[in-house]
Amino acid sequence: MSRHRIFLDATVWISALISPSGLSGLVLSFAERKLFDALTSPIIQGEVSRWISRQKKQLELNNHRVAFLQIIRPESIDLAEDDFSIWPEIPETDRHVIAGAVKGNANILISDNIRHLKKPSAKKCIPHIFTPLEFVAWFNKSGE
Repeated sequence: MSRHRIFLDATVWISALISPSGLSGLVLSFAERKLFDALTSPIIQGEVSRWISRQKKQLELNNHRVAFLQIIRPESIDLAEDDFSIWPEIPETDRHVIAGAVKGNANILISDNIRHLKKPSAKKCIPHIFTPLEFVAWFNKSGE
């Protein structure tokens, strides 16, 4: 079986930084152990970087959390404006997430906020769209 290609939304990275022992932290620990191929995009990296810069004082006390992001080294999927236009039913602020997953040939997308992402057109292109909780349950059940 080929390895899963999993696109991780900024919400997963940020949640793992806030609570490394939480479900998003567990997802990233799977990525750190190379149990799947982690994917991101420059847009996601920018969102996470902006959040880190706003939380710098808190994170200075927890430097190991920021290093966690550098250890995983996800594959970065470059996106162009044309990649967003094919998702008109997805809110504009979330189109980059679907576009990154599709362009990166992800078979799984993980986000803490999937409400706007689970549209029929996205489900046709991305077999599994999970929250971290749903992913961990699925991952454990599938015996990956």
